[in-house]
Amino acid sequence: MSDNKDNKEEEKEKSEETKKKEDSESEEDDLDIDAAIKADVSELQKDGDKKERRRRRFQQVECAAKNCIFISTTLENPLELSMKIMDSILETQKQRTKKLLRMIPVQKTCKAFQKDIEGALETLAKSYFEKESKTYCIVSKIRNNSLIKREDLTQSLISVLQGANSENAPDLKTPDVVVNVDVIKNVCCLSILPGYFTPYCKYNLVGIANKNKEQEKEQGENGTDKVKEPEPKVEDVAESEEVVNDETSKSNNQENNEKDTKPEDDEMKEA
Repeated sequence: MSDNKDNKEEEKEKSEETKKKEDSESEEDDLDIDAAIKADVSELQKDGDKKERRRRRFQQVECAAKNCIFISTTLENPLELSMKIMDSILETQKQRTKKLLRMIPVQKTCKAFQKDIEGALETLAKSYFEKESKTYCIVSKIRNNSLIKREDLTQSLISVLQGANSENAPDLKTPDVVVNVDVIKNVCCLSILPGYFTPYCKYNLVGIANKNKEQEKEQGENGTDKVKEPEPKVEDVAESEEVVNDETSKSNNQENNEKDTKPEDDEMKEA
């Protein structure tokens, strides 16, 4: 009996030891899994930090459109940079680019669907039209996209702008801001641009650099810089008076001769 009791106790002890080992092993496995997950997360974070560090401040992106280059940037508002560049060109009247014609900053991008464009413009318009009303003009350009119709898009965007501020008014000649809508394939680029027509010449860098030259040409055509004619001399005035007197005397002689000939004509008629 004593042997059986001893054997049972030994079996219990062994079972308890095995349970402890299994529990410890499971805890170690859990710790290993947690450590592995944390290690993976830290590696991913490191990779993300590396990618952010590798990202350039200005980087070209393919847009699959002819004569168009899209440059992504880490700047929050590229409009400020573009306006500083154009202001410096206005002051110096020097062209700083060789092959770049226009530089249009993009403030918001979305998918090229009408509902997405309306939603993107609604969030963008709040910052411009919520406090004060402005006159606006919509300039749209659609490339490599046959799904969007320009007229329908323009009408929907007008309703969005009027919803942002009911006192907004369209103005096609001298608007306060221009809402630029540029659709390239399946992407839409939105921006609200001040001074679009004047003084920034539709954001045309070449036109801004030649602005003073064009104004000088217009002034020349309008005749603002006419050459003054020289005043006549005293001798020329005297000669002209003598010529006039000679002509008047000749005319008087001709009249007298005509009077003398008239009675003769009458006598001939009576005969």
